[in-house]
Amino acid sequence: MCVVLSMTVAGTAGQFQVFAQYTGDGHYLNFGDGTISVATTTQWNTAQGCTVGYSDSGTVIGWYMSGNAVTGTPTVRYGLTLERMQ
Repeated sequence: MCVVLSMTVAGTAGQFQVFAQYTGDGHYLNFGDGTISVATTTQWNTAQGCTVGYSDSGTVIGWYMSGNAVTGTPTVRYGLTLERMQ
């Protein structure tokens, strides 16, 4: 799973973060933990990260992006890639 965040329009303060959750080997796993975050104050500021994880059969893989103390009118471009390998 890979994530990329890019600020296309800068704001005045704050940051955006990406998180993903799934169950692997019977354990709840959280990818991101706020480590993939991008500051809103600089246009074209970019953050990215990847991880390898194994989800249990039938597991729902969810993700979300949150804003922390965001002010101004920033615009963020985001992408998440999930690959299935056997």
